[in-house]
Formats: sequence, C-alpha cells, structure tokens
Amino acid sequence: MAEKVKVSREVAELATKFDHRHSSIAVIEEIICADGYDESQKTQAINAFLNGYEVEKTPEDEIAEVYQEAERNFKLKKSKSNSAFNEGVCDGIRTTLDLLNIKIEGVNE
Repeated sequence: MAEKVKVSREVAELATKFDHRHSSIAVIEEIICADGYDESQKTQAINAFLNGYEVEKTPEDEIAEVYQEAERNFKLKKSKSNSAFNEGVCDGIRTTLDLLNIKIEGVNE
C-alpha cells in the first residue's frame, strides 16, 4: 500500500463524496465524472481514495494551532516568565490578524 498523500480540503471532500459501499471502480468513476474539479484534483482524489490521505493545514490552521498552544500554556501558568511570554504570543497574533483584517475562528473571531 502506498503512503498517505496530503491533499487540500476540497480534494479530501471529493475523495469522500461518493458512497464507498460501492465498488472501488464505481467510486473512481464517480470522481472522474464529478463536475467542478480539474483533472489534477480528480487524480489527487483518486489517489487519496485508494491510499488514504491527510488534509493539508492551511496557514490559518497553523496560526490557530500556535495561538491555541500559547493560550493553553498561558492558562497553565507554569512560571511567571513563561506565562508572560505566552500571553505576548497570543496578543501579538491577535493584533497582527486585526491589523491585516483577517479573522480566524478560535483566535480573533
């Protein structure tokens, strides 16, 4: 079996869109005939369907993870200096996103 591939959320949705109780051939045919996807996305979806996949993290996902980790560490307050650092990380991320007018759920939305 091949290694899991990393795909976008859109490709992951295509890979899981059709009823997998049908044969693999039927699912692949459905993916090939799906409207609204280019050939590259269809090829990636077939590969993901056959070999498994992980959804690529968007930059927003990565920012949210850093923020949530700092927030968790801030709330734990293991040490005063570490707590201040993590609070600063959270403030910096929120300020930057606000200045750029970017909203990320769980961070500044």
